[in-house]
Amino acid sequence: MGIVYGIGTYGSIEHNVTGGAGWGFIAGEFSKNPFITVSGMTRIGKNVGLITENWFIPIGELNRSYYGLFSYGVRFFGEKISVDLAFVNNKDIAELLIIGIPFVDFVVKF
Repeated sequence: MGIVYGIGTYGSIEHNVTGGAGWGFIAGEFSKNPFITVSGMTRIGKNVGLITENWFIPIGELNRSYYGLFSYGVRFFGEKISVDLAFVNNKDIAELLIIGIPFVDFVVKF
C-alpha cells in the first residue's frame, strides 16, 4: 500500500499556491484517478498569514467521483515556531458543525 505523487509550488514565501496529484496503490493495483491537493498561503501581516489546504479523494469502485475535504485558517509566524488555527470542513461536516472542525497545528524549527 502506498502512493506515487508529485507536487509543485508557485509563488513566493509571502504568497503561494501548491498543487499536486498522486495515485494510490494497494497490492500492486493503482487507483484509476489521482488524489488531488490544492493549497495556498498569503501573508497579511509581518507575523500572520491566511492558509488553505484542500484534498480531493477519488471514491467508488471505479473512482469516478471525488470526496472533498477543505481547510481554512490563520497562521501565526515566529522566529522558530508557527501556529495554525484552522477549520476542516466539507458538506458532511457542515451538517454537524457549519464552520467545520477546529484544528490546531504547531511547527517548531530545530
